Amino acid sequence: MSDHVLISNIKVMNLNCEGIPCEALLEEGPMYRALLEKDMKIYDDYRNNYIKFCPDMEKFVIGSEEYERLVRSVANRFYFIKNRPIVLSMDDAIMDGQHRLSSLLFLYGKELVLRFRVEKMIYEHPNHYVESRLRTH
Repeated sequence: MSDHVLISNIKVMNLNCEGIPCEALLEEGPMYRALLEKDMKIYDDYRNNYIKFCPDMEKFVIGSEEYERLVRSVANRFYFIKNRPIVLSMDDAIMDGQHRLSSLLFLYGKELVLRFRVEKMIYEHPNHYVESRLRTH
């Protein structure tokens, strides 16, 4: 079973400066805004804030130089499609893949349509555990 999702409808869960999770559209998130505004300080500030409230995640959250390399890699033929799936919840919220989806949004625009496979899976993360139907790319 497959499902199509318009990239501009995808949601993210980001931490605000007080460490409170806030849902927003992908295009409103700091990862995309850093690319759009050509200001990696936006990304670095978000990353530092995230690590402040989730210190055990530091090794999983890439730095701005690595993020810039990832964007260049995405521009060169979507390298990650075979290597790591993008995982969305059934309400189009990103479970894994915000950097990659922000890169796609920046490079290809708001009208990009992504196809996801719909399947039941368990998604384990150091800070949460989700068992539900998820979309994987």
